[in-house]
Amino acid sequence: FAALSILATVVVVSTLINPVSGSSSQYRAVFVNASGLVTGSDVQIAGVRVGRVDSVELVNNQAVVGFELESAQRIPSDGRAVVRYADLLGARTISIEPGQAERATGNYLSPGATIPVEQTQPAIDLTDILGGFRPLFDALDPAEVNELAAQVVQVFQGQGLSLIHISEPTRL
Repeated sequence: FAALSILATVVVVSTLINPVSGSSSQYRAVFVNASGLVTGSDVQIAGVRVGRVDSVELVNNQAVVGFELESAQRIPSDGRAVVRYADLLGARTISIEPGQAERATGNYLSPGATIPVEQTQPAIDLTDILGGFRPLFDALDPAEVNELAAQVVQVFQGQGLSLIHISEPTRL
């Protein structure tokens, strides 16, 4: 029983710590808003976890996020760091997106470098977006609100091309 308990504890702790496998390199990124990012949040490239957030600090009214990346991964000199939603509960992740320099020149940031605020993007604040719909929701009946909400969710999931008209078109 004791051995099983210790094994279960090790598995749970290693899952919660979420370490980066192998050797890693440290980087930093400066964001206007890093809301939702916490120590241990994932760093992804092309949707694959390649690192984790080490620190989130406020410096001169900007969020400076320190993160480690697997040494085999490199960040293009004009690459972007974007905060994205990791799940429906509001957890956030950093997604590293390649720039044009990777394709054109092969220039990469050296370990320890900082991605400037001009090359970062905070997460979309869904509360602000959906709060902006309040006057519209007040004017629509509940069935139309449900249909509009379904269309908005489809657009955010990339399943819809655009928001379509809610009500039936008038026939001439």
